[in-house]
Amino acid sequence: MNLITQKLLGNWKNTQADYPNQCLHQLVESQVELTPDSIAVSFEDSSLTYRELNSKANQLARYLQTLGVEPDALVGICVERSLDMVIGLLGILKAGGAYVPLDPSYPQDRLAFMIEDSQCRVLLSNSEQLERLPEHQAKVVCLETDRETIAQYSQENPDSGVKPDNLAYTIYTSGSTGKPKGVQIGHQALVNFLTSMSQVPGVTQEDVLVAVTTISFDIAGLELYLPMIVGARVVLVSREVASDPTRLIKVIEQSGTTVMQATPATWRMLLAAGWQGDSNLKILCGGEAMSRELANQLLVRSSSVWNMYGPTETTVWSAVQQVKLENSNVPIGQPIANTQIYLVDPEQRQNNQQLQLVPLGEPGELLIGGVGLARGYLNRPELTEERFIPDPFSNQPGARLYCTGDLARYLPDDTIECLGRIDHQVKIRGFRIELGEIESALYQHPGIKEAVVTAVEDDFGEKRLVAYLLTDLSVERVQLQSSCLVELDGGSPVTVTTVDLSPTGICLADVPVAWKQGQQLYLHLQLPGIQEELRLRGTLAWREEEYAGVLFQTTSMEQALLNQSIKQILQTEGLVVKDLRRTEPRIPLKRNCLAQLKSGQTLELVTQNISRGGIRLTASRHSEQSDNKTTNIWQEGQRLRLRLQLPGVQNELLLKGTVIWHFGESAGLVFDAAQPQVEQIPQSIDYIIETQGLSLAHLRSFLKEKLPEYMLPSAFVLLDKLPLTPNLKVDRKALPAPNQAKLVLMDEFVAPRTPIEEQLAQIWLEVLEIKRVGIHDNFFDLGGHSLLTAQLLSQIRKTFQVELPLLSLFEAPTIAELAQEITVVQNSQSNSQQASTTVQELQADAVLEPSICPEVPYTDSGERPQHIFLTGATGFLGAFLLHELLQQTEATIYCLVRCPNLEIGKQKLRNNLKRYLLPDESFEHRIVPVRGDLTKPLLGLSKQEFQQLATEIDTIYHNGAFVNLIYPYTALRTANVLGTKEILKLASQVKVKPVHFISTLDVFQSPHYTGMEVISEDINLECEGLADGYAQSKWVGEQLVMAAHARGIPGCIYRPGMITGHSQSGASSTDDLITRLIKGLIQLGSAPDLDIKLSLTPVDYVSRAIVNLSQQPASLGKAFHLVSPDALHFRELVQAIQTFGYFIQWNDYDQWQAKLLRVASAQSDHALSPLLFLFTEWVTGNERPYLETAALVSQAFDYQNTLAGLAGTNTICPAVDASLLQTYFAYLLPEGKLLPGDKFSDSCQIRCAA
Repeated sequence: MNLITQKLLGNWKNTQADYPNQCLHQLVESQVELTPDSIAVSFEDSSLTYRELNSKANQLARYLQTLGVEPDALVGICVERSLDMVIGLLGILKAGGAYVPLDPSYPQDRLAFMIEDSQCRVLLSNSEQLERLPEHQAKVVCLETDRETIAQYSQENPDSGVKPDNLAYTIYTSGSTGKPKGVQIGHQALVNFLTSMSQVPGVTQEDVLVAVTTISFDIAGLELYLPMIVGARVVLVSREVASDPTRLIKVIEQSGTTVMQATPATWRMLLAAGWQGDSNLKILCGGEAMSRELANQLLVRSSSVWNMYGPTETTVWSAVQQVKLENSNVPIGQPIANTQIYLVDPEQRQNNQQLQLVPLGEPGELLIGGVGLARGYLNRPELTEERFIPDPFSNQPGARLYCTGDLARYLPDDTIECLGRIDHQVKIRGFRIELGEIESALYQHPGIKEAVVTAVEDDFGEKRLVAYLLTDLSVERVQLQSSCLVELDGGSPVTVTTVDLSPTGICLADVPVAWKQGQQLYLHLQLPGIQEELRLRGTLAWREEEYAGVLFQTTSMEQALLNQSIKQILQTEGLVVKDLRRTEPRIPLKRNCLAQLKSGQTLELVTQNISRGGIRLTASRHSEQSDNKTTNIWQEGQRLRLRLQLPGVQNELLLKGTVIWHFGESAGLVFDAAQPQVEQIPQSIDYIIETQGLSLAHLRSFLKEKLPEYMLPSAFVLLDKLPLTPNLKVDRKALPAPNQAKLVLMDEFVAPRTPIEEQLAQIWLEVLEIKRVGIHDNFFDLGGHSLLTAQLLSQIRKTFQVELPLLSLFEAPTIAELAQEITVVQNSQSNSQQASTTVQELQADAVLEPSICPEVPYTDSGERPQHIFLTGATGFLGAFLLHELLQQTEATIYCLVRCPNLEIGKQKLRNNLKRYLLPDESFEHRIVPVRGDLTKPLLGLSKQEFQQLATEIDTIYHNGAFVNLIYPYTALRTANVLGTKEILKLASQVKVKPVHFISTLDVFQSPHYTGMEVISEDINLECEGLADGYAQSKWVGEQLVMAAHARGIPGCIYRPGMITGHSQSGASSTDDLITRLIKGLIQLGSAPDLDIKLSLTPVDYVSRAIVNLSQQPASLGKAFHLVSPDALHFRELVQAIQTFGYFIQWNDYDQWQAKLLRVASAQSDHALSPLLFLFTEWVTGNERPYLETAALVSQAFDYQNTLAGLAGTNTICPAVDASLLQTYFAYLLPEGKLLPGDKFSDSCQIRCAA
């Protein structure tokens, strides 16, 4: 140990400070004497003074004592966040007990374990939560029904006899063995912590602290108790408010909050919502690592920022650091009072050698000692001994150290920097997770052989859990054709046929129709090489038509016999070729195929099983040869050429082979080895093995019963073997990334099983124009799009007399899932109400990854950009933006285009300009296509191409988007949200580039803005109430752009309304909403009599305004509304159509809607057919028709930013009046007639360069 380390050790050991030798509730009682009438805690519209809180807690405490609560007695508390929760916690402590938080959102198994393990004598709850709790033996105190009884007890402070070394609480955290572990914290540790916190960071009687954290997370102790021991005020918020940034911001602002503690995830959520901070606010941040980017964002929005560090086992926080504005990593600081921190050589510590401190700057395992250490883990003496070790650096008898498993290093300024985890404990979204607990749950599944769970960082900087699996279902199987007796659910034994066998399961044929997945059964098997009959227990894992798969549940002896028999089968049943025995296994495979003989004759065959080297074939039942002459089909040595489509292989295979055995109508064929397509057979075999086993949905469902939602892996990867280190431990660093390995897939083709599934399959075949569909096939994977969704749901409505919203098809995109949805609706006789994207999900997506941050500060050189990057150039507005940029700048325009090669990309751009009458060959040399895709990471570019593009371009115009008014958010998210993140990533790298983001007025399509006289350009956007996915995706995009702007990536937002054609040429989109509406009204011959005005804005004004505004430095950071000041009445639009000679009859809205439903649902080529959901109440559930709520309706949109920016230019918005409508119709309707056979392109296409 060098001299510097000795000095640091001396500094860190010297943390001794006085603290009260009392229990927590006694400190609160002392404060009650000082400030009895001050507000102690408030919740929503209610509050309690210190006297009131103390009196109510005293009454509860005395009642609890009558139930046997005494020092160290554990009392469960399961109460939603409320004043009762605070009274309950304090009452338990005053009674002498220690509380055990029970989160009602946890799985039943987890709650049951916690209650059983803690042996709670008493359980404090309310009637709502009691219904959700599992069975238990504790005495129940219901705060609602027992309120009058409790109120009869004395309000004086009780004497419980509790001492500082007694327990205050036991909190359960994730356990590496698969079971949560209860951390036991005493009063002495808690009082020392609170006393230290009252001094640094410091809280006084004048402070107001917002409490946002669940009491199941130990950091809630600071939020609730620290204010109470100094006379400050606690503002308690509900779970809903804590997760809603808009509501939480209001609470912070309205309550006068001066101190707030939260995890980095919560702070990022607030920043994403546009929170501007408070110069009087002290910020405490902990629970997971604080990034420098987050720290700097918080520093400019507060009076001070403090980084907090500590595990639950050492009482909330053990180190604290006031954060400074700089660029280095954020240290965790120095130990709090009466706490010691040591960094030791991790290898020596793990090998139980003498602890050696690491030198300055070297990484070491972080150990913590002092008053804050927990008593240990409840009922886990061995684990307590492992994690809490004797302190060799202390002279105090019984001193211990807690081994955190964190890696850290000493810094020269006497602080500590945390470097990550040594073990496999991780933090995701503020939750500390033992990966071993997830692995343990996976091992409980009968099909899992080995499991490793890791936290993987994705392309967007987010951590997610990935489970890597070895499953016995993927081991090689052997053929076993025999009979088997099966006992099922106490019924009569059934005889079935065996197909193949593996060490963990068996495939059966001719199974009864009534058999269902998950049933338990017993099999009587006479296996080759085993004299006695085996009676094996199993579970029905899957079934397909007359086939089923069973997973065994064997004893060690039974497993040994199974392995012995499989070995015997492999040795005796292999294909024989020239006396060479092949021991490759065979996989069941039922597929039709064609075989051509050397004579030229073609046979229809059915495959039975396949191996890497051969295949078993049978004459098809429909084949002409499938009769009494089948024995004459085959000849030994016969040459065949098979045409075969294998699962998991895209192309059809042409395979040559030789018949090496035949019996009756069956034959065995060995493939010729010297043919390239043979190499694709193992690929198919792997696919079959995996898809006949576990499914992702099944695994997640299985785990949901055992783990909280935040511990569920987001991906499951099947591996042939786990990578190992030289010392034979799993090499986690060598595990493949999820996108480089095979994910667990759904089952292979399964035919319809019920009448509803059969009817749905027939509808799908007709709508999709395909020949076969399985019940697990995804509608959109088969080519479904918005035009076809309208037809599909219309057919479903006619066939089943149910009304399903479009979202139901995205939530249940397979026949199996949709059949269940239809059954539920039919049984309930109500419309389906699918859950839409939540506010919380949108807000989570609106958090910008920490990695998207300028590498260098942005500097405005004052020079015009020479290289501009434009997305969406192949769309309608994109064409005019490209044209305007060519006209107003001298820059080279790089256009993102989805294309197979650059020449075709160039042609797409050229054709798009020509389509809208914008060709100008003199500018063509300045247009550079960039082959890419908004939906792909790095925009579909290689890292080198992405870096090169980031180096060259100076400005970005992000106009590309998936524009679809009927698809839900989940369908648009990849292009519109993740694509925007990639754009911002591009803007941040090499040099900072301003981002001009084209949004939409649809972001105001929420009841929140109804009735506003003026909607300001600078208004803080709300996402609550946004119903359509496009508006939601654009809201998230705006939040991301403004978050990037706050980090130093300049951004502007442009919100056009409904864009119409060019004001001079009339060039218009033939596939947007307004054009479809015009054409639909003509086709229908009817219009709704609505008293509404439409806000229509010519495209040339929008594009010219964007380019003009974007070239002004003063525009950066602003939003601009691009709307026409002149509204067009809906009647004027219809009258303009009538002047062209089209008959349009006026109807009230209900009549028009009924006619639209009748006509458009029957005519797939009707212009409004794919948009029925926007105009019919039975789908949207809106109380008002879409025409009255959509962004094309005229509202009072403020556009002062736009007017100010365009002042002094000739950019003026032309009015869309009768005259301009004539120009549009002249472009759209040549010679006054609809174009015959005019087909509108699929509105689900991404009309942009992405």
